[in-house]
Amino acid sequence: INLMEEKVEIEIHYAAEEFSWYAVGFSDRGDAKPADYCILWIDWHRSVNFH
Repeated sequence: INLMEEKVEIEIHYAAEEFSWYAVGFSDRGDAKPADYCILWIDWHRSVNFH
């Protein structure tokens, strides 16, 4: 956390099984909602997708 630049850097390591997914949420107060979510999944082409 860099308070001067108002920046947060996060690193996530994810060992996935085929056709699985993982979600990470961010909120101002640490609540599950309302929050912004990032979703990572492996599709049937074995490509990693991040939205």
